[in-house]
Order: sequence, then structure tokens, then C-alpha cells
Amino acid sequence: MLPAGSERIARGRGGSEVRDDVAAQARCLTRPNGEPDMEPLYTTTGISTGDGRNGTAALADGTLEFALATPRETGGKGGGANPEQLFALGYAACFHSALKVVGGRLKKPVAGSTVTAEVSLGRDDGGFGLAVTLTASIPELTAAEARELIEAAHEICPYSKATRGNIPVTLAVS
Repeated sequence: MLPAGSERIARGRGGSEVRDDVAAQARCLTRPNGEPDMEPLYTTTGISTGDGRNGTAALADGTLEFALATPRETGGKGGGANPEQLFALGYAACFHSALKVVGGRLKKPVAGSTVTAEVSLGRDDGGFGLAVTLTASIPELTAAEARELIEAAHEICPYSKATRGNIPVTLAVS
């Protein structure tokens, strides 16, 4: 929750009002005991307009915009991106960066590596939930070495930290 009076109004695509105060949100990143949780290095803002899963998602800076569509598998018409796809792209890229960091620290060759994030949407006892499978291919390493790296990457990846204890994440080597 933002502190009282810290909200600003910005204009999103099409002139719609977007209430956002990144600085105030950053100041609120604290642990339950009041200690700072992190120092923000970068913040971005995504805006959903229209009909949620059948609307539009865009970055506030205008660099990326998607028409969204509910997947056919969940009763929609398909034909557009969906939040699970966007999450899969972000998680794969973030985890791959963490893998490269860990590989560099441990002096293990990770050139030519790939990370695939498979994101599933399903029903759970509270309505809907997500599950993720992260599969890494690291051609120059044995399966055991690759497994060691992906487990270490899972400890430092911001997406992994955010999902830990919230959704099932399976790590795999290909």
C-alpha cells in the first residue's frame, strides 16, 4: 500500500489515467520487521487496458505493446498473447541471465546455452494457479554440472525468488 498522498497521476496510452508512484512503491519495499528488503536498481511499469485477458498490455514507456486474448484451451478465442506467455518470456530471460552469472562465477562454460520456461495455468483449490518448468540446455557441460548450475541460478534469479513457496517450479536439464 502506498503512503497517503504519495500517488501521482500519469497518462497512459489513449489518455487513460494511470495511478502510479514508482518512487513511493520503492520506498515501501520493506520486510515485516521494517528493514529494507532491497534497493531498487530498475523499475518498469506495465499497463493493462480494455478487457483484461482480452484487452491490451503495454509498457508505460511505449516500447512494447501486446493485444491479449484468452487461450482457446481455457475457453477463449486465442489469436493474441496471454499473461502466461509473457510470464514465460520474462522468467526464461531472467533465469538465463542468472545462469550466465553463476556460470561466470564458477568458471563453467555456458556459451550456447538456452533456457525454456513452460508456464501452466490450471485450477487449484483457490480458483486458478500457475506452475513452471524451467529447462536448461548447456551443451558444454555434463548433466550433473548443468544441474548444479541451474540449482545455483534458481537461488539468485529474481523470478525464482518471487515464485519460491508460491507456485511449483520444476528444474530440468536437456
